[in-house]
Amino acid sequence: MKDSFGISNSEAKQRHLQHGPNSLPQKPSRSAWFALFDQFRDALVVLLVLAAVIALFAGEVIDVIAILSIVVLNACIGFIQEYKAERAIESLKRGEQHSVRVFRDGELTQIPVEELVVGDVVYLEAGDSVPADCAVMTESYLKVDESILTGESVPVQKHSREGFIVNKPISEQPHALFRDTKILEGNCKATIYAIGAETQVGKIALLLQEPKKEDTPLQRELTRIGKQLTMLIGFIAVIIFVLLLSRGVHITDALLTAVSLAVAAIPEGMPAVVTVVLSMGILVLAKRNTVVRKMKAVETLGAVTYLLTDKTGTLTTNTISVARMYIKHGQFSIEGSGYETSGKVVYNNALAKTSDKKQALPLFEVCAVVNSAALESTRVIGDTTEGALLVMIERFGFRYHDIRSNFTVLHEVPFSSTTKSMVMIVEENESKKKFIFMKGSPEAIAEKLDTKSSELLLEKANTWAMAGQRVLAMSRKELDHKQFLRLEKSKFVHIERYIEKMQFTGLVGQEDTVRPNIHQTVEQARSAGIHTIMITGDHPLAAYAIAQKTGIAQSEKQVMDAKELQSISDEALVNRITQNAYPLRVFARVSPEEKLRIVTVLKKYTGKVVAVTGDGVNDAPAIHAAHVGIAMGHIGSDVAKEVADVVIKDDNYHTIIRGIFQGRVIFDNLLKFIGFLLSSNISEVLVVFIGMLLGQLSILLPVQILFINLVTDSLPALALGLEKGDSDTLRQQPRDISRPILTKNRWIALTSEGIAIALSALTVYFLLLPHGVDYARSAAFLVLVTSQLLHSLNNRSSSLSIFSRHLGVNSILYLTVFGSLVIAVGVIQLHMFNGIFRTVPITSASHWVLMFIMSLFIVFYVEMRKFLVRTLLPNTRNYGF
Repeated sequence: MKDSFGISNSEAKQRHLQHGPNSLPQKPSRSAWFALFDQFRDALVVLLVLAAVIALFAGEVIDVIAILSIVVLNACIGFIQEYKAERAIESLKRGEQHSVRVFRDGELTQIPVEELVVGDVVYLEAGDSVPADCAVMTESYLKVDESILTGESVPVQKHSREGFIVNKPISEQPHALFRDTKILEGNCKATIYAIGAETQVGKIALLLQEPKKEDTPLQRELTRIGKQLTMLIGFIAVIIFVLLLSRGVHITDALLTAVSLAVAAIPEGMPAVVTVVLSMGILVLAKRNTVVRKMKAVETLGAVTYLLTDKTGTLTTNTISVARMYIKHGQFSIEGSGYETSGKVVYNNALAKTSDKKQALPLFEVCAVVNSAALESTRVIGDTTEGALLVMIERFGFRYHDIRSNFTVLHEVPFSSTTKSMVMIVEENESKKKFIFMKGSPEAIAEKLDTKSSELLLEKANTWAMAGQRVLAMSRKELDHKQFLRLEKSKFVHIERYIEKMQFTGLVGQEDTVRPNIHQTVEQARSAGIHTIMITGDHPLAAYAIAQKTGIAQSEKQVMDAKELQSISDEALVNRITQNAYPLRVFARVSPEEKLRIVTVLKKYTGKVVAVTGDGVNDAPAIHAAHVGIAMGHIGSDVAKEVADVVIKDDNYHTIIRGIFQGRVIFDNLLKFIGFLLSSNISEVLVVFIGMLLGQLSILLPVQILFINLVTDSLPALALGLEKGDSDTLRQQPRDISRPILTKNRWIALTSEGIAIALSALTVYFLLLPHGVDYARSAAFLVLVTSQLLHSLNNRSSSLSIFSRHLGVNSILYLTVFGSLVIAVGVIQLHMFNGIFRTVPITSASHWVLMFIMSLFIVFYVEMRKFLVRTLLPNTRNYGF
């Protein structure tokens, strides 16, 4: 294809060297080494590394190997999971269009998008993504989807013009095309005037280069726990050191013993269990179309209180369909799913008959002919608004192809923003009759009708519009032979003279169908303390109609438009959102800047976790600012995905709520196993500490404590982290992120549990001490292990008995408890382990009975406490224990 458009290849190379590639600004990607190093920054991991160094100087080689193995395993799991998440994001990002057709040296050729330069002339047609900001030179019925930048889903008509001004709002530039918008219909030649960072998309991407500096609530809590443990363990080491010195132990031996026991008291398995549980939670979410980029962000998802969501494609299916149709004979209601051509038609409140449907044929002829879209199975080719008209025809039992083939188009007046209508002169092939077919806005059609028809049309259209529907009107008129000859002779120049006294043909009301069962999901979220707030660029009435259908709002008082939003202070805005009576739940006609303001105000004044969904480039600042930024994977822009914490692959509100609930389950499981591990470690410290106070210097050895922490504690803790959650978890209110994981009450409960376990072990030790220190130590070791394993069952619920049928079954936990118990018995009874762990076999049956009874004490204690709490506080679920 030879043409005079475009620049030469040599000029293009020079400009490419001067201005660089046509690519968006990217955040500097972390190297693999830096990403791996990042896994070692947690306070608990730092504590473990420090412990390993101390253990090395103390000569505890086994401790060093065990601790460093845990640290490396933890880092590898975290690194692999986050690497996989990044690859998943990349696979969702740009992949459709890597090349573009461009005129170079007068020839139409194809080059990579990155090689485009300012001055290039590109050829674009339906289905293409606009590769850079450019000016339309020539076009043919060009329609563009600019929703990625404006949030408006209605296609925009574009026109050619020379010398237009580019420093206007996007919505006021009908002669410009913008990067990453989509060509829906027609074709064009366009001159590129901005590439890369200079495009509208690129300018927004530049603003988002600064990474989030906020730690997640879990990161803050784990750091806090790490500091608390460091202080506690340091205090224990000092006390033990002083006690040993007071007993006449040499200062070097006292120091090594104190340090070894303190190191052994660290819950070595905790960081690895946290990482594995978060990783498993991410895998569960991935199977549910939710990609989480940062592991520790997954539990933040569970704390969401305010969910600021888009309307189109999230609450709705993003499939335009005709819900109502009106002709002079009566009104039809049409039901169906998406673009499926099967559906149900109701006429005047009764199932439509074939004779009823035939009355709509004149309307269908206009809808089929004045229409450039097509249907391919359940997919619309072209403008979805026009495609919905074809689906409507098919649902009535007619074939739009057959109707369209009955007419020949003689002349066409394309849709324009001035006339807000589209006109065709057509000939019916069989009768040779000539008609004017007209389709457009109700106002545009009403102008060409008689007064009575015009008033009826506008009244009906206004009623539908208030219900949130987009209304289109159709009219037609037969031309007599003389009229047509005059038109043809004038080459249709004065066609507007004949577009008068038109016959009203019908109205159609279109809507973006809400997702199935969305009302139920919104109500479920509300009962769980999640407040869904819809933010849209639609008209307030249309927005409220969708909010009503989805259950987000029940009164117009819950809707605020941009004009009112601009006039209200931040404090007043928060009060309106959080008030009990008619809280704000819908923001209409809102710009991206105003959306960002809502996010910032909610974060600043409520202290609650705010999540924001979005798909367009214009949504990226708000996504970036939120505690949890959620991008849409299917229709989302690359920029939105780049700054998001979570990407929803199916763009579905249901998926978001399921993700929030899964985040709650994960956090609850974190509480369970952290409580279990800490209470277990407290019991170990108390056994050693109380033993020393009573004159026993080595009731437990460091290697035995390390074995308990890494084997018999970590496996059940991991199983606790895989609990599936229960209905109570989903019904409870979002947790307060300002409240620490380990409250004062929680520490008291953990300490009391540790004391109960320690007393069981100490009782057995001193009762069996006459049989020798090694024998008593072995028995105490096994009681400690058994008590902790049974205590893992206690931690499944803070209120329910371990025998409650409401707990469900956790087969993995039962297996790990049994397996760990078998391993611990083997350490005692098998000679091959006796030398390593300084144990001896237990030979007396009565001693086994004693050990079994004392191991059950922790179960009795916790069950009694749960019973008292359930009895005294029956309406409280989380008792702080």
